[in-house]
Amino acid sequence: MDGKCVCVAEHRPQNLYVDHHHIDALYAGGPDTPANLITVCRSTHDWTHKILRAFDKAGGVLIRHNGWPRYAYKLAVDGWQRGVARRAGQP
Repeated sequence: MDGKCVCVAEHRPQNLYVDHHHIDALYAGGPDTPANLITVCRSTHDWTHKILRAFDKAGGVLIRHNGWPRYAYKLAVDGWQRGVARRAGQP
């Protein structure tokens, strides 16, 4: 990970903060390994977790809201689906 946000090619203004996001969430049993980490800007990271909480509140239904950033939604769906597959015993 090179410390650059993977959600867009270039932030304007330049993004000052990046976070390491676990694609398959740690709290849901995902691994704490480099293969499970990506670097995203703070905004995308915050949105991704807001969307994951909305999925959880909706009982696992992958709802969609037009106000959600597309990349954060994609990360949330990917993470949610990985967690579901892991809990079902799938690779």
